[in-house]
Amino acid sequence: DSAIVKRIISLWPGIDSQARNNLMNLMISRRTWIPFILDAVEAGIIDSRRIGAYQARQIRAFGEPGLDRRVEEIQGKVLQWGMMDYDKEVFNKWRRQLSEEQLSRASLANGLEIFRAVCGVCHQLNGEGGTIGPDLTGSARDNLEYLLENILTPSATVADEYRQLTVTLKDGRIVGGTEKSRSAKVLQMQTVTGVVNVDLSEVVREEKSDLSVMPEGLLDAIGEEQARDLIAFLMQK
Repeated sequence: DSAIVKRIISLWPGIDSQARNNLMNLMISRRTWIPFILDAVEAGIIDSRRIGAYQARQIRAFGEPGLDRRVEEIQGKVLQWGMMDYDKEVFNKWRRQLSEEQLSRASLANGLEIFRAVCGVCHQLNGEGGTIGPDLTGSARDNLEYLLENILTPSATVADEYRQLTVTLKDGRIVGGTEKSRSAKVLQMQTVTGVVNVDLSEVVREEKSDLSVMPEGLLDAIGEEQARDLIAFLMQK
């Protein structure tokens, strides 16, 4: 079993970006593989940005404090999932840091790479990215206040189709995503790698959160410079 994940990691430098996203989300579904993934991140083989918000939540679903601590160390700051009260001070801090002058210094090329690593796992933009979250193409993303409100407090308003569903299977795997449909025998889920049909007879536990799949604290987690590049990229129309 561990030979498979070791082989994937050995081939990692030659794997293209989209395949890396798919493989990462396959690997984190198995608890016994996660230490090997984190070792590879710490060794610089896998870019730490591959352990994004979605991946961190999947790992935390296993409920192992040792793994949680390692993820927190890799990310630098803990991404929080909770109904955080709207914090005007935090909002104003980011609005000041993302002034027109600061945004004019942004690297749009770097912003694209950050989008692919951090946002594109769940969101589509101009036909590129995942479908587990809302499509950003037609949103009011050229409005800084709109972006900040949705990034800083993603759980303030959550449509049912974007609530996080976590399913534990008999073989120990965890499948995370959103519910698309359900029959008497099959649960259809939208995950970051596509649609998955789950045999309900193999399900041990289901947990549906009232929170958005997207966590709070995302901008703090990636830092001011990368936040600037990402926001400038998103604000392009």
